[in-house]
Amino acid sequence: MLRRKLSLAAALVTATALSLTARSGGETPAADLTTVSIMAPFLESPAAQC
Repeated sequence: MLRRKLSLAAALVTATALSLTARSGGETPAADLTTVSIMAPFLESPAAQC
């Protein structure tokens, strides 16, 4: 019984914390739709460095 109460309390605390962090953000600026940026790794073979 005690274990069930502790599990329920932990679940309640976790759910409360998640709901508060999800709502803590402010207004995000709109995305600029005129540009495209791509983050990709730059890979180069060692033979190409010669």
